[in-house]
Amino acid sequence: MKDALAIDIMKHPNHRVIFYPGFQKQLITNISENLKVSLRRLVDRHLALTGLSYSTWKKYRREELHLPMKAVVALCDAAGLDFNEVLLNVKELWEPNWGSTKGGKLGIRAVVDKYGESELQRRRINGGKKRRGMELAKLPREPPISVELAEFIGIHLGDGTMTQDFLRISGDARYDLPYLSSYVSVLLNKLFAVPPVCYFDRNTFNVRVASRALCRYLTNKWGIPYGSKIKNGAVIPRTILGDKNLFLACIRGLVDTDGSISKDGSTISIRFHSSNPSLLDSLIEGIETHKLNFFTFFYERSIGTHSLSRIEDYFRAVGSSNLKHVIKFNEWYSRKKFIRTRDTLNYFESYRTVSLPFYIINDENCNGPVVQWLRGQNPNKHYPHTVVTGVRIPAGPPPPKGFKVRAKNSVGTRLNLHG
Repeated sequence: MKDALAIDIMKHPNHRVIFYPGFQKQLITNISENLKVSLRRLVDRHLALTGLSYSTWKKYRREELHLPMKAVVALCDAAGLDFNEVLLNVKELWEPNWGSTKGGKLGIRAVVDKYGESELQRRRINGGKKRRGMELAKLPREPPISVELAEFIGIHLGDGTMTQDFLRISGDARYDLPYLSSYVSVLLNKLFAVPPVCYFDRNTFNVRVASRALCRYLTNKWGIPYGSKIKNGAVIPRTILGDKNLFLACIRGLVDTDGSISKDGSTISIRFHSSNPSLLDSLIEGIETHKLNFFTFFYERSIGTHSLSRIEDYFRAVGSSNLKHVIKFNEWYSRKKFIRTRDTLNYFESYRTVSLPFYIINDENCNGPVVQWLRGQNPNKHYPHTVVTGVRIPAGPPPPKGFKVRAKNSVGTRLNLHG
């Protein structure tokens, strides 16, 4: 019986281990005394991996709470005790949710005693209706078709994960943090009025939305599949493929997440990488449909260009919302200085006022230094983009009236705008 109990415990690390009265307190106290450390030191040094706080361990020692199996294993490892010998003092094993189950049964009994069985059945029926209503809840905001929505779809196709219950965008916690926390999370909330949760997971930073309504909308409206995008053949939606402006925004989302800007010989290159052949095929289809020429090569899993003039065309038409890419391109474009990914951390502060997405102006007379517009919109018809950042200011005429210009390079040196 004890051997069977031991096997059962090993299969269920979160089950509660019910010792005979007094043994749990004695076990924790003896281990602390044998190791010659206080309970706090014991928790900090030997039991930290359990994820249980010091105050919780005090309750375990007072036998106010029952130890989970993983905590018993951690205690045995810390003191070098034989786990099977400790199990000889186990009275029984309870399910992890034993408290909820017990409380639910007591609640049912109280309702029946006070109101009768008919009231219990009525409440169960009403509860089921409410639950079904919650599952079919509408999205707080269903956005119209726009370049922002197309960019978000590109972001998801690049680095997104979606199930029926949640959507998550992930990236490198070191270099994609400004992009995910300050741009993607804001874009999500702006589009769908669903505030995301942002959190770290080791070297990854995640932007997560737990909304069945949002996941259902992306699947039904845009054909984005649940689960693996590769196995399920995720592609750029036809509505986006057919509109040039939407397609350019979608490319921005794709390259900002699954793309790179890197040194390539004496110049730089921009590439989009994907292990999804269906996605690459749809990307190439859109490029051919709209006769875009800023990508010059296609390998098995990547598409891009080594040509600096084509990269400039890319940043005129597509731009970037990922500060990591903006820094790399802008430093090369304005100063012929290549910045490695690990060194972009030193430039984030200098670029924090850049409005996103980042473009360069398609202007033949632009020959001045790269500057940052500190306002998001430019009313001057001389400049075609509604968002103007990282532009080259003409050497002759001053900036549009009413606009402030920060004329600084990456190290903060003031530049002479007009000669």
